[in-house]
Amino acid sequence: MKERGFTLFELLVTLAIILLLFLFALPNYRDVMAKPARAQASVALMSNALWLARFYNQNGSYLYDRKGNPPQLPYTDIKDNNQIVYTISLDRQATTQHRYNLIAQPVNALRADRCGRYVILDDGSRRNSATLDTQSFDVVRCWP
Repeated sequence: MKERGFTLFELLVTLAIILLLFLFALPNYRDVMAKPARAQASVALMSNALWLARFYNQNGSYLYDRKGNPPQLPYTDIKDNNQIVYTISLDRQATTQHRYNLIAQPVNALRADRCGRYVILDDGSRRNSATLDTQSFDVVRCWP
């Protein structure tokens, strides 16, 4: 009588196929899950850019208001499932009296996101700069 069941080879082949499917699906899954947070970050950057334009019109500078206080951005954190995934700040090193760089830095779950940091400049141009763990993607694929 012939015994029923799977051989070790058949089990290993099945396991290898499942592993390959998982390896190809995981990056796509992460990308799909990151898209809403990326969209929120770009909207917050644009909103902060409009706020900074009003700040500049009122004070004549991006660095300080008429009382000498630095600007306080209205949107500084982007959350996903109650966890901060982007922090938004004014790049103090690149910001001058008449120019600014706004940065959305991925943190926590999106720290290694392949789009990296989102940057918007005072002239409205948008950029992405790679994080240490990833290579930079082009702006068209990263910005919604």
